[in-house]
Formats: sequence, C-alpha cells, structure tokens
Amino acid sequence: MTIEKYSSQMIDDLCNKIDNDLVEFWKNYREELDLHDTLFDCVNSVFEDFFQGKTGKEDLKEIQKSVAKVCDQKKRRLLKKAQTDGEKYEISDKKNPFHRIYEEKEFLSATQWKQLYDGKTIEEVVKARLEAVENWKSQKAYIVQCPIFEVLRKSGRRDAFYQDLFMNIADIINRDYDGNIRLFFVSSPDFLSQVPVISPEGKRKIVTEMTEQGVYEYLVSNTEGNYQVRYIAQNEDGSLKTFDERDRQILNFIVSNVKENFAQSKSVRFNMGDVARYLYGSSRISEQHVRDIEIRLKNMISLQLEYRMDNREMVFNLFQSYTAIKEDLEGKKKGSNVEIVFSDMLFEAVEQKALIQVKTKEYNELEMPLSKNIFYILQKERISLTEQNSKKLSAEYDYLFFARRIAFQKGQKKNMSLLKTSLEEFKSKGIVVKDYKINKDKFYIEYVPLTENEKADWIEYKN
Repeated sequence: MTIEKYSSQMIDDLCNKIDNDLVEFWKNYREELDLHDTLFDCVNSVFEDFFQGKTGKEDLKEIQKSVAKVCDQKKRRLLKKAQTDGEKYEISDKKNPFHRIYEEKEFLSATQWKQLYDGKTIEEVVKARLEAVENWKSQKAYIVQCPIFEVLRKSGRRDAFYQDLFMNIADIINRDYDGNIRLFFVSSPDFLSQVPVISPEGKRKIVTEMTEQGVYEYLVSNTEGNYQVRYIAQNEDGSLKTFDERDRQILNFIVSNVKENFAQSKSVRFNMGDVARYLYGSSRISEQHVRDIEIRLKNMISLQLEYRMDNREMVFNLFQSYTAIKEDLEGKKKGSNVEIVFSDMLFEAVEQKALIQVKTKEYNELEMPLSKNIFYILQKERISLTEQNSKKLSAEYDYLFFARRIAFQKGQKKNMSLLKTSLEEFKSKGIVVKDYKINKDKFYIEYVPLTENEKADWIEYKN
C-alpha cells in the first residue's frame, strides 16, 4: 500500500526545519542551477524523486542507505580530484581544480588579492584550499560545502544539492517522526468517532450492567430515543476493559505501519519495543510497558461492540488475531515481534482512507484526555463545514451530539463541565477551535479556518 501524494502540511513543516546552509545555497544558486523557485517545491521534488510513494521506516532506511552511498562516492571523487588533478595539471589549466584561484590572481588587483587572501602567495592559497578539501571529506558535511564544489558540472551541482537536501530531510524524519512519514499525523478510523467506545477520562472502565453471558450493556435514554452499546468481553476480575485514548494511540501506530502487501494480508508486523517508544517517548522501555501493550492488543481482539441507535446498528471489533512471532525480525529480540490481522471493518477503513487525521504536534500539545478524544470529532466537523463552503466555520451542537460519540461516565452536569474545559484548552492553544459559547446544554463552536495546505491534504486530495 502506498500513498500517492505526500502531505502538504508535512512538506511545509520540513521546509521550516531544513538546514540553513542548504537554504542559503538554494537562495544563492537558484537561478544559476535552475533549482525550483520555492523551497516547498524543492522538498516536494525530493519526495517524488527519492521516496517515490514509500512511507515506512524500513523503506526510508533503504533509500537513505542508497543515497548515502552515492554521496560518499561523489565526495571521494572530489577529494581525489583535488589531490591528483591539482598535481597533474598546471594551475593555469582549466582542468586543475584550483584554477579559479589562478584566475583570481590574474584579474584581481594586488590590493584586492591581499584583502581576500591576507597577502599569501598563490601556492600557499592552493595548499590551504587542498587542506580544506581534505578536512571537509573527513567530516559529516554536505557535498555543496566542498571547497572546490565549482569543478562539478551544472547538472552535477544540481544533483548534489537535491542529494544533500534528501539526506537532511531523512535526518529530520528520523528525528521528529521516528523514521515513519505517516507519524506526522495521528490517524483514527472515522467509525470510532461515531460511537461512544473511547473513555475520555483516562480510565479503562465504564458504567455497565453485566449479564450472565459476560455482556456489558451501556444504555442511555433521552427524549430523542435510545442508544445502546454492548461490550462482549469479560476479564478475570469481572471488570470491563473498554478503550481509552492510549488504545487509540496504539491503533494509530499500527495503522501507520501498514506495508505494500496490506491489501492482500490484512495484517501488520511490528516490534513491541517500537510501539512502546512511540507511546512513552523513551529509549528505556520496561517489560511492564510491553506487557501493558500486549494486554491492550489482546483486549482489542476480544472486545466486540454492538451499537444501536434508533434504526442504526453497528457490530464490530478492531482486530481478528494476535500472533507473537518467535523468529528474529530485523535483528530484534525473539518474541518481541507481533503480527496483527485487522478486522474487516478496520481493514476497509484503512483501505478506503476513511480516517480522521490530526497533526501529531497538536495532538501532543493537548493535555486533557477528553481533548485528545474529541479532537477527531471537531476536526471532522471543521473539514465538513469547509467542504460545504460555509462562509463562517461555525455550528451549534447539543450535549447528546457528544454523548453519542464519547463514553462518558454518568452525570451530565459533570460532563458538560469537562466539555467546557476541553473547548477552552482548544481555544487557548489555537487548535481547531477559534471561539465557543455554551448556553444550557447547547454548544456554539466557531472553528479555525483550514490553511491552504490543510485543504490540499484533506479536501482537494480526497476529491
């Protein structure tokens, strides 16, 4: 499975992180080397030419390894040219890599030469330049920073810039996105934001009624009808482990690691340590972290949900099977790798791209579990209103709008207070919500307009 178009938001984010030396090179040589007119287009072309639709961590490793090899070969050739051709050809010969110094000596006045090279002889300047090339090769430096870079042909210099740019982008992706381009977003299946199955308070329980068959029923009655969620799962201690936001984060990691054969296998393989590092942001992952993830994954398989509201009914789970892989995978520790087979409903959501995406950076800025929970709901509303060409991105909602999508605990008054605090967090941080008002059980929400890059990712691409 590949992505046909790379995120405009991600490319814009990368543009703000590109090494300043490369940015300055692009500014100075844009016209001379026929580089793209904007840095955005330069980065976009790197994805098209180097990544070619690939997104995964292992894909990036292979591409980076290949490009690094090409860059190293080019650096060795430049060093060899400085060392051998500098002796082979007279400095007055254009084939000599230090010929430009000769031209400067010929055409600059004595005063200009002295100002430029502090009165050194041409031999001393050439020697210093050769030492600079040797020093450049011994360090981790860009090709464009080579002291004799001008000896390359125009096409070679242009290629070198884009190769350097790729290596810089790859370093940023490894640093900020854990090597996985898709982790720029946190993605959640749309259907999870249509039913109340995620607990907003960071707790893994819900007000329930247990039947003899181990079926837990969550029933809410209101003036508009009844809706019911049945959780078919029973734990050893008699409690119900429903989903919380941590489960959704695990799901995002798994969805973000689908490979090209996903359409045939409906499965994803991954290392448990990688999931733990994604969740906890630490290189020192304990067995307790891994065990917790394992329990949650198995719970996602055993927990079947039935949702009924008026004339609508949904029955689903998230995964079909969990397999601990005994053999080594990519040199990882035995037993720490897992294969998950998706349920049909989740598989269809991923294949049809029926996912709600939010920026990982904004998601991580939110502190309230409820805010993380309703982020997807508000994002979907924001995009939908934009698609309708609404002049003002605003809408009115009642309490039931949220209650039908969030597994609240009992107590409407308490939940209304939580919603108000959550909306205030969004507004204060400038995420999704521009302003809001609350009147009794009514919420009036005005959304932050989508940027052009957001429209390109979430509206134009979809259409």
